[in-house]
Amino acid sequence: MPARPARDKARPTIERPKVFRQPKAVLVSATVVSAAAAMLFNLMPALLAAVAVRFGLSDGQIGAVGSSYLMGFAIVACTSNLWIDRFNWRHIVASAAAVSVTALAACAIVNSLWALLAVLTIVGCGLGSLYTVCTAVVSENHRPDQAFGIKLAGEVALAIVALFILTTFVIDRWGFSGVVMTFSGITALAALYGLRGLPVGREFTPPEKRFAMARRDGETSPILRDWAPWLGLSALFVSFAGVAALWAFVSQLAPTFGVSTEEADGVLTTALIVSGVAGVAAAFLGDRVGRATPLAFGMALAIAGVATLGLGKGLSAYFIGVVLAGGCWNFPLAYQMGMIASADGRGNVAVLMPAAIAVGGALGPVIAGSLIATANGYMPLYAFFAVAATVGLAAFVVLGRRLASGER
Repeated sequence: MPARPARDKARPTIERPKVFRQPKAVLVSATVVSAAAAMLFNLMPALLAAVAVRFGLSDGQIGAVGSSYLMGFAIVACTSNLWIDRFNWRHIVASAAAVSVTALAACAIVNSLWALLAVLTIVGCGLGSLYTVCTAVVSENHRPDQAFGIKLAGEVALAIVALFILTTFVIDRWGFSGVVMTFSGITALAALYGLRGLPVGREFTPPEKRFAMARRDGETSPILRDWAPWLGLSALFVSFAGVAALWAFVSQLAPTFGVSTEEADGVLTTALIVSGVAGVAAAFLGDRVGRATPLAFGMALAIAGVATLGLGKGLSAYFIGVVLAGGCWNFPLAYQMGMIASADGRGNVAVLMPAAIAVGGALGPVIAGSLIATANGYMPLYAFFAVAATVGLAAFVVLGRRLASGER
């Protein structure tokens, strides 16, 4: 009988699909650079307090200063889909860091409010580029909830170190000029450290983008068909507008509670520490109990905090309110960003998260300043925060249910 052909030769070799796992060094580098990009927002109360002393600003003008930086941030972030995949990411980070460092140093020598607003807008463009690239890097992580939690915790850790340096060595001696020069130096060091560890571009292309074809006549628009990540992005924009509105006026709220400047600095430090712990908690917990539940818990704590500010009096109410409303926000924010990244199969929406944060952050202080200027007290500010948080929570609950059902 003729010999049978070997079965092994007859069987085709089947290659298993490779599962992308982002190296830890990449996440660390993105976290360090992102921390420098987020530092001005995390320390906005200290920055605006120093600006107010330097230029003698009203509440409305304070809101405009905070919004000018975030407006530059928003301009870059909103156009990110036009450039994020066209240029080398390391080149973007190097160029944006140089612009940011130079513009921050220039803030120390300006003598008028209008010049300061213009230079801060340039600062926002530079830092917005850094933050956008780092968000794109972290969005590719194989465990997005934990990755964004680590990223947020790293951002807060750097802010705590910077706040200690400012309150201990800088503000009393050099005022606003010392603050912005400190920011400039820290940004330069962070960019130099993280630059080499960042990828030059996307590690992988989403299948939906890799095999994309021209849309046929009568076919549903991709935006309408993939509404889930856009819903999350809109909710991130709304909720962050409320956060930015409150955060910009944390230092201005202190005298209404009978809280001294030193006590307010202590509360701000505590809020930042809690914010860092919240990011670590989100990274550790992940999706063990789902996503909607921890997100709702964190946002409910924030709403309870702003209610305490509205109804309470004295140092204890100020402490509880600021820590819950401002400090706990990183916990649900990690889930918000992770849910958007998971729902974004086409890879076009997650990169716009910095834009949603920046536009919401830019509008929040302006809206808050106008509300405060036309009202007797800060109650409209608290109401704006509560409404924005509630609307955002409702939208993310819908998104969470869609993800839990396995749809996109």
